Amino acid sequence: MIDEDTLRHRLATRTTNTFGQHPEELAAALKWNPRMRAIYEGHGATIIDASKPLTEVVDSVIDAVQGLRGSTQ
Repeated sequence: MIDEDTLRHRLATRTTNTFGQHPEELAAALKWNPRMRAIYEGHGATIIDASKPLTEVVDSVIDAVQGLRGSTQ
């Protein structure tokens, strides 16, 4: 998951498509971001802070997977 500032920045600077650059699309994305986090948390998902540098995000994913593997052994 990412914070609002990171979401704004990524949508404003993306080059792969224009979704989120129109004010209504940006508003929808900002509205849904915290809602999706709540939904994921409600299902017991592991939340990774994707606003951090890529290497830290990858390390967090690996740690989460290893934690899941360790809990099932």
